[in-house]
Amino acid sequence: MKAERQARGSILWKLLGAILLALLLAVVAGYTLERLGVSRDLARLPMPGRMVSVGSHRLHLSCQGEGSPVILLESGWGMPAAVWARTQPLLAKQTRTCVYDRAGYGWSEAGPAPRDAAEIAKEAEALLTAARIEGPLVLVGHSFGGLCVRLLAKRMPKRVAGLVLVDAVHEDMLRALPMIRVRMEERRTQMELAPYLAELSLFRIAPGFFGMDRRGEEAAAFSDAQWETIRTFRSMPRQVEAALAELLLFEESMREARAAGGFGSMPLVVLSAGLARKPRWVPPDYTDAEYQRQWNLLQEEMRSLSNPPALHFVAPNSAHEIPIQQPEMVVRAVDAVLRQVAITQSVR
Repeated sequence: MKAERQARGSILWKLLGAILLALLLAVVAGYTLERLGVSRDLARLPMPGRMVSVGSHRLHLSCQGEGSPVILLESGWGMPAAVWARTQPLLAKQTRTCVYDRAGYGWSEAGPAPRDAAEIAKEAEALLTAARIEGPLVLVGHSFGGLCVRLLAKRMPKRVAGLVLVDAVHEDMLRALPMIRVRMEERRTQMELAPYLAELSLFRIAPGFFGMDRRGEEAAAFSDAQWETIRTFRSMPRQVEAALAELLLFEESMREARAAGGFGSMPLVVLSAGLARKPRWVPPDYTDAEYQRQWNLLQEEMRSLSNPPALHFVAPNSAHEIPIQQPEMVVRAVDAVLRQVAITQSVR
């Protein structure tokens, strides 16, 4: 009897050892596959522009067109600079227009903690200085990028001539739409696992299961090549990790924007979505109409960031992703700022 128990115990230990070995081999294989996959992806995706050192790491910068003021486009949360593919060429017809990838996004290298709007603005200033883009500058920020350009403008008041906030996050969003805080906490838990899943190549092996290849109606306007670039970067481990780091400090970024205050007489245009269609990150507790009503009130409040109050344009055929769905409305908003800048400069 004792010999039988020992035999069964030996079998169980061997089985457990085999399972652990299989898991270890799977982890190693997944990690290796992802490293090779990232290398292949970066080799097959032609990088526009150049890499610029900001000290501890390098950021990707790409400019088109000629002229002054120079426009800098700042992406929303979780999106690489490639999301401006439909907007940048239109703006570049008028003046020099630049996009860049925040640390960890797109072609940019990962950056140091913390990844809040203040740190992002600090690195953007270092990027512009290192790239010898002196200004005057017109900053255009979409969604979370709106918080970043507000802080960047505060860092460089003499170099920034105007601002465009494209359906930008308001610092009081969680007060007006409190259930979004609950959804952010839920998403934070999911996102904390995401870098590990990405590192083990699960997003690459089964993108459909994790929704990483979900194009959505808002991205239908992209060409297949443009969407492939965005989809590829969204599933890369370093971008997933960078997005998580920003999400963890989302509320801190909003507090920083609130503390920064307004911009006085600086030309400012607020551009907001006209379609009552809430983004996927908004919880089901809100109907499209209820979400849009509260969001529009916040957009209207941002007019007070300048004095006289900012112009407020609405993109009638677009939901939150205005740079994708109605890039011509971004052009219209930038045009309005450029006209105000020209008037201000002529008076001087």
